[in-house]
Amino acid sequence: MKKLKIRKFFAAFTAAVLLTAAATAAPAEAASVPETTPERVGELQVNDGFVTMQTDHAAQQAQPGKGLRTGSTLPAKFDLRNDSGSARVTTVKAQGKDGTCWAFGTVASAESNLLTTLREQGIRFATPAAAGAAVNLSERQLVWFAFNGTNRQETSQYAGNDTFSAADPFTTGGSRFISVPTLARWYGSADEKDLPYLMDAKGNVQSVGNNALQTISRAHLENAVYLPEPVQRGVIDTAALTAIKQAVKTDGAVSVGYHSPTSTAENKAYYNASTAAYFCPRDLQSNHEVSIVGWDDNYARTNFNASNRPAKNGAWIVKNSWGTGTSNRNGTDGYFYLSYYDQSFVEPTSFEMESIRYSSSNTAHTYDEIYQYDGVGMGAGWYSMKQPTSFANVFTARSNSTLEAVSAYAIAAGSTVTVDVYKNPSAGNPTSGEHVASLTRNFTNAGYYTIALGSQSFSLKKGETFAVVESSSFQRSGSTRYAMLYETGKSLGNMSVQVVCGAGQSYMSASGGDWVDLAEKSGFNNDGSKVGNAVIKAFASDNPQAEQSSTALETAGAAKNLAVGSTYVFHISSTSVPVFTSSSDAAAKVRMVSRNAQTGDTEVEVYGHGHAGESADISMTTDGETKLLCTVTLFNPPFSSDTTVNFIKRVGDTYCFRIIPDDSSKVPSYTSGNGKILATGYSGSKRLSNGSVAYYYQFTCKSAGEAGIYITIDGVPYRVFYCTVQA
Repeated sequence: MKKLKIRKFFAAFTAAVLLTAAATAAPAEAASVPETTPERVGELQVNDGFVTMQTDHAAQQAQPGKGLRTGSTLPAKFDLRNDSGSARVTTVKAQGKDGTCWAFGTVASAESNLLTTLREQGIRFATPAAAGAAVNLSERQLVWFAFNGTNRQETSQYAGNDTFSAADPFTTGGSRFISVPTLARWYGSADEKDLPYLMDAKGNVQSVGNNALQTISRAHLENAVYLPEPVQRGVIDTAALTAIKQAVKTDGAVSVGYHSPTSTAENKAYYNASTAAYFCPRDLQSNHEVSIVGWDDNYARTNFNASNRPAKNGAWIVKNSWGTGTSNRNGTDGYFYLSYYDQSFVEPTSFEMESIRYSSSNTAHTYDEIYQYDGVGMGAGWYSMKQPTSFANVFTARSNSTLEAVSAYAIAAGSTVTVDVYKNPSAGNPTSGEHVASLTRNFTNAGYYTIALGSQSFSLKKGETFAVVESSSFQRSGSTRYAMLYETGKSLGNMSVQVVCGAGQSYMSASGGDWVDLAEKSGFNNDGSKVGNAVIKAFASDNPQAEQSSTALETAGAAKNLAVGSTYVFHISSTSVPVFTSSSDAAAKVRMVSRNAQTGDTEVEVYGHGHAGESADISMTTDGETKLLCTVTLFNPPFSSDTTVNFIKRVGDTYCFRIIPDDSSKVPSYTSGNGKILATGYSGSKRLSNGSVAYYYQFTCKSAGEAGIYITIDGVPYRVFYCTVQA
């Protein structure tokens, strides 16, 4: 039986996302979930070093021409190796004899995207070698921990015991259907120095014995854009070509699969060694992953073999992972040309990483916390239903924080994803809590995304629960279908997909019926698959200000050591409105932050304004009676800063400051008290002549309000200064 071509109906989502408020009504509680078998629209397949989601491509038609920009603004020739004097691609690497090409294609795209962000920040590299010295991710970590993903981390931080599994991860193969969920769980982006690509004497990549390397992540995945395939049944779609070109130019290299020759006859027919030009005219299974770094519309069709030429000019500039040298089937520099008309071309994917200033050792991330249960994405299969279907995950806050974003899968072109978030829902009903966020996004094409809550971000206290409820729908053959947003586990011959789902974690509701705990579902189909968790993640930023606000004053006259520039926040209760005073405003200032007139609960802030060694008594007067609340004594924090005073900025302003720890072995972390007001970023570090290390941080003023800037060393947060942002 002829194998189907490896094509995913996932035709990328290009930018154009719409954000609208959309309140989703809670499902009615009368009907139960219909026992309807979901339709399988994709099944994971293993093929000679390339693992993919095999689908009936004709039935799951992509929409590459919808909503894409025209090619008029794109040059006829483009190359990331030298884009206006700046290299946005790393050097050619060598995977060796093992089947790890998928990791090299993925990493090449991720590295290029990080280099693109650095260029936007004013950091340029003259050559790929210089770029590769600055950004170099570990393919070995991605491969090993994709297939060794189980961990015992509590409360869902790294998705528990889900994993892809194989006897030898380095020879099994893979594709974006393994790399995307691995990167999404914050695995797979260690630096090369963390876990170098080492081989034994026989040329086999060495296994990894240190599980502590599992969760090192120097850069987090933000989006995985599944771009449209330009050749459909031998006909080229120019809009799809434009989409891929635009992604390369705007976001960096794009990974892609194609059929690499498996015999001398195929190599002779499809590859011209003298020009390093490749063209496969047949709809053959892909078995190798590479990365597109540019294109040439005028690359002559005569550069391809005379007996086997494409219909017209044009080729992609492709970076391979077979090293350099004339003995390799990729030119002398590790690159080759792939015809626009190649019919084995599949799964072009743009890996968009978080917008950070990359560091090989200490990167400040966009989000501090990840809440998740799924570790393998949708796993072994993709399903959809005709009935309106919603999925939910219920999480418990691990710390005081601000929930700022959620993840979403769009499994088809033209998907609409709705998101609703509820605080403190009742057990078994994710929509029964306080409705705190609601939005809808429309995606031209498919992929994995991070959706920011924006102005709907909200605070969480440690121990509070929250539910993220999602529905993902798309149009097919004139009707609406709903994606089944859950993991599927299954044995696939020489590899398997393992999923574990605990009670009270994930839920499903169909046709407005009751919520059903997915832990109670052994499977929806008679295909041997197992149901896992809902594929919904949530992302939060630390909120030290909220952490301190929960501190209660236990006894009158309590002594409190307070770092210079930091704040001490506590609550008191009084029947009448209190007045607070400091015995020395030069040492410590005090103010009432808020008061609940009904309960009498009052939040008080003391600010360390003076110098180390100074003290101040903080008192409260109510009904003519004055009581000593506490005595604060100032000490210097374990670092120095070039900014120690509060100041005023405007929305859109940016500011950079420097922190030097007293102990050069200590690495500080940095956050703002409110990420909606001050968005933080990392600008790098520098070792000074006296041996100390200076860390440079920046923030952008996002909205009007007040927020503190906090530095944490040895787990203790210190407020460095306060910024008031004006509109």
